[in-house]
Amino acid sequence: MINIKYIFSVIPLIILSCSSPAVFPTTDLKIISANILIDNSRTKREIAEEFINWDADVYLFHEASEKVNIDRDFFESRGYKVYSHERSNINSFNGVLVSRVEGQFTSIDLDYSYSANFDPIIFSPFYSIRVTINSKPLTIIGAHIPPEILMPESIIPVRERSFKDIKSYIQEKLSKGESVIIGGDFNTFPSDRLMSYIIDSGLEDSALHNKDRYDFTWAPGSLNLNLARIDYMFYSKGIEVVYSDVLNITGSDHDLIVMGVNIK
Repeated sequence: MINIKYIFSVIPLIILSCSSPAVFPTTDLKIISANILIDNSRTKREIAEEFINWDADVYLFHEASEKVNIDRDFFESRGYKVYSHERSNINSFNGVLVSRVEGQFTSIDLDYSYSANFDPIIFSPFYSIRVTINSKPLTIIGAHIPPEILMPESIIPVRERSFKDIKSYIQEKLSKGESVIIGGDFNTFPSDRLMSYIIDSGLEDSALHNKDRYDFTWAPGSLNLNLARIDYMFYSKGIEVVYSDVLNITGSDHDLIVMGVNIK
């Protein structure tokens, strides 16, 4: 005989496990930045099905490649365009931008290299899409800068150069009257002096609009506990941030950042 008490105790768990992602207010633009992990154990389709539920206008995927973990056909069947940024010689530094907003995609011409075990590692950390919303030009930049921790010492000056270069790129866009959003895995903490290059470029941190300004985004290794904030979304004047939040990604050691904005 079925235990009625057991059934009623299990129903709430089933409801919670099947619940939809959090509902956010309607905005001009919803952006997600996510390091999905190049060795994510899930299939391309499983990853795509999770992210499509968030219903973003633009996805900035880091550690991403159509060869490994991005399902182009799935996203295109849902009305998105898929742009691959694969200028790095290892997939963990490549990225993919997925957008249902019409725009011009650009692989930003900033390439770097460092030596690891006598082999050159080439990485191209930045890519962008230029869109027009409410008759206003907006450049959205994806970023994935390699870490300093557990890397050869030769990466240190290269990392600083990449921060300096993207600052100049941002300032050039702003000087032309464009708005700018940059989101990604910067692989460093808010207190790192390198982050001042981003702030000094004229951008503000979306975390100031998060209900929890100390929301961490990364858990080292298999430790299921976020210990640091190394993922960010920044925006320029002329952009109203309606919400910003950090949400879990299945199969990654990072959480995603979601931001909803209105373009003034």
